[in-house]
Amino acid sequence: MLQHLATVIDGLDTRTIALVTSTVFFAVTSLLLFVYFTRKTHSGFGYWVVWQLCAMIGLMLFFGRGPQPAAVTVILNNLFALTAPAFLFHGFARFFGFYEKNRILIWTGYLIAFAAVAAQSWFLLAHPDQQARAAVFFATRAILLLRCALEPLQHAAARNSSVFRIVACIGVVLAGNDLRQVWQGNDLRGEADIFASADIKIAMLAAVVGDVVAAYCLLLLRSERLEAELRDARQDIEKLARTDALTGLWNRRHLEDIVRHEVERARRYHQPVSLMLFDIDHFKSVNDRFGHGAGDEVLRRIGALGQRSIRASDIFGRWGGEEFFILVPSTVLEDARQLAEKLK
Repeated sequence: MLQHLATVIDGLDTRTIALVTSTVFFAVTSLLLFVYFTRKTHSGFGYWVVWQLCAMIGLMLFFGRGPQPAAVTVILNNLFALTAPAFLFHGFARFFGFYEKNRILIWTGYLIAFAAVAAQSWFLLAHPDQQARAAVFFATRAILLLRCALEPLQHAAARNSSVFRIVACIGVVLAGNDLRQVWQGNDLRGEADIFASADIKIAMLAAVVGDVVAAYCLLLLRSERLEAELRDARQDIEKLARTDALTGLWNRRHLEDIVRHEVERARRYHQPVSLMLFDIDHFKSVNDRFGHGAGDEVLRRIGALGQRSIRASDIFGRWGGEEFFILVPSTVLEDARQLAEKLK
């Protein structure tokens, strides 16, 4: 089956593959740019857009080179192609929030890419060796892709994301293909025949599939983050709706809901439940004499005192005005009276 697949790939027209690959990369780049400029994005998404732009430009330069490309074209091709995964990693670091206090670990990817381009320039200008250039390119890209795939997994935010685990798998597969190219030695017979190489065709097909899936996963990461923010916002709104703004205690709405639940539970399991209501004596005179600011401080302190005086299972809140409530599950009337005396 693998031999049949290799025969099919070898029969494909390279220029057609190049056209399809370029079209796909351009479409993906346009999509990411559209999302970046028209939708809410998070820290790091901009670096992902730059990753895609660099990958697309590097691909265009590669496809646009002739049988004897100018040295500057080859150098720029390698520069854009190798800095692309460095930008991808930078985006992951910003998105998941790691290496914020040690930025040099982020910039290491760019240094690796620049060093590789310098080495390739040596094998292009000072000591021409196409095989060495190809080995440096594939080895460097494999290192950078493995870094994108594996290093973020050391941090909980990336490790807990099912979407990122898919991205990591893609990175490992693409890096494995690059390492295969290094291991097999890239039998390229010269610049004139480079596009006839089966390895180049496989690399282009892998680039198309990997780019589309990776970009889709990046958009999924954005959606995953938005969904988490919406869940947190809903929880915050729900808590605000059930919390007294002045004291931070539960409010009357929460009490009404929890009382129904506790009464039903007490009936089902034949357990006692008690509810206490109390107010602050002469509270109006405090407001009249010292002002509403002092009255608010009294309410806050009463709330804090009550919180320290009850059990973890008790529900303490503000009923309204200077009135407070305490719901004490699994407590008989006499025990509830003793708690009331303690608070008093």
